[in-house]
Amino acid sequence: MLKLFYPDFSWTWYVTEFDGDDTFFGLVDGDVRELGYFSLSELLRNSGRCGMPIERDRAFQPTPLSDIS
Repeated sequence: MLKLFYPDFSWTWYVTEFDGDDTFFGLVDGDVRELGYFSLSELLRNSGRCGMPIERDRAFQPTPLSDIS
C-alpha cells in the first residue's frame, strides 16, 4: 500500500492495487471518501494549490483501510 499526496492540497490517495502501467485502485480521501480507480499520469500531470507536485509518503506504514482516519 502506498500513500500519495500533494503537500499543499488536502486530498490523499491510498493505493492498494497497481496495474503496472498507469492505473491505481484504492481509497481517495478528498471531499468524500471513496474507493475507485485513478491514474498515475493524471496525478503527475497536476499539482497542488501552490504548484507542488505529488509526493509519496515514505514514512507511511501499510494499514487496513478501515483504520485510516
